[in-house]
Amino acid sequence: DVEAAQAFFPKGAQFVKESAEKLYANNQEVLGVSLKTSEAIGALAKSSFETAGKQINDTITKTAKATKKAA
Repeated sequence: DVEAAQAFFPKGAQFVKESAEKLYANNQEVLGVSLKTSEAIGALAKSSFETAGKQINDTITKTAKATKKAA
């Protein structure tokens, strides 16, 4: 029936529009959370590397000082 199809079309189009908008909003939220997570992981890795680098530098400095005293 043509009239039923015409009545259904606006409702179907509205449903598709709302679904697309929700999908877009959810994708944006997921992207934001992913970005924050990767920034936090990057900061954690940076901190770990800085700590390890400082410990290595301290060990080298202590070894150099001990070598100078021994010589």
